Amino acid sequence: MNAASKDLIVKIADINELEAMMAIEKAAMPSNQYLFQTKTEMFDPTQGAMLTAYIDGKPVGISHLAFLPDGSGWFEILRVLPEYQKCGAGTAMWDKALEICEEKGLRSIGMFTGVEGHVSRKIAERKGLTLISTYDEYLIAREDIPECLKGDADKWNAIMPSENPEEEACKATGFRPAEYSEIAAAVDAGKAGYDGLCDFNRTFYDYSEENLKWMCENKMVHIKDDCIVFTGARFNKNAALETAFISGDVNEAIKFAAARLKAGTQPKIHIAAPAHRTDLIEKFRELGFKFRASIIILKREF
Repeated sequence: MNAASKDLIVKIADINELEAMMAIEKAAMPSNQYLFQTKTEMFDPTQGAMLTAYIDGKPVGISHLAFLPDGSGWFEILRVLPEYQKCGAGTAMWDKALEICEEKGLRSIGMFTGVEGHVSRKIAERKGLTLISTYDEYLIAREDIPECLKGDADKWNAIMPSENPEEEACKATGFRPAEYSEIAAAVDAGKAGYDGLCDFNRTFYDYSEENLKWMCENKMVHIKDDCIVFTGARFNKNAALETAFISGDVNEAIKFAAARLKAGTQPKIHIAAPAHRTDLIEKFRELGFKFRASIIILKREF
């Protein structure tokens, strides 16, 4: 297809076109679709900008630029119909995202792709992003939680499905919601071990004061003595319990995640760490987590 002969434009998306956008998502990524489940967040203009690319008036591509609490941007869900790939739609959506970053005065833009995502990486690098980390991801299913993560048997058996799973997990494990002031120093000391990145739903946050306060306010940070663990989700909260930064005893931290999983509705725990953190990765495997994927994170500061 000759891109030069086509009328290519990118617009802020209209939720009335959701069905067409979902068709693009399904055609471009048959094994990983979540636009419908996350539409509330994706079409909220305070949380980001949903974009649609059109060629000759036909919607052929979608993407989203998320606005993170600290004024960073996160570019995601870049999907183009297979028959319209290599026609400039992806590049045009990148250009629109960068234009919005400038308009909003965002401090940076980041993205992830698979380690084999050469096309996505190439486009991002042309737009000024550089590789900052490679992460390995692991999953464990609810039914595969090992006995060593269940802690006290009576407390584990007492965990019941709840509208507030983190409260149930706190009762069972002794953790409690953390305040920013009490975790700031430990997080600052430990963030380098995560390459300065905190992963929720493959959205990689900086450990900025604004982001950490947002996580604390949303009960995504819990503490017990000198152990800190981040759990929760940015969106699609029923898909998996995201478990991110850990400071202190890894077993104790993941016990809290396991208890929160039992009290909630998610089928699995998702956890990730930089590929060079063999200590964490070996612990994940020892506890029964299964390898999911290796991904790369790229970023550009403005």
